[in-house]
Amino acid sequence: MKKCIQKELKKYFNNFDEKGIEPNNVHNLLHQELDKIMIKYILKKTCNNQSKTAKILGISRNTLKTKLNKI
Repeated sequence: MKKCIQKELKKYFNNFDEKGIEPNNVHNLLHQELDKIMIKYILKKTCNNQSKTAKILGISRNTLKTKLNKI
């Protein structure tokens, strides 16, 4: 997983380098995208069982619901 993330970050930053643009808010952006991907994937694996998904993620069901509303 680490190598995959590093590869994608490199591509992301290379795009900015080519355009001469300074990226900002990368941590927040990455965190939001990872949340979406993880939640959707785990929901699919648990047949949309929010309780199981929350347990796998190590968060409360209410926190999961809040995150789902943002997706």
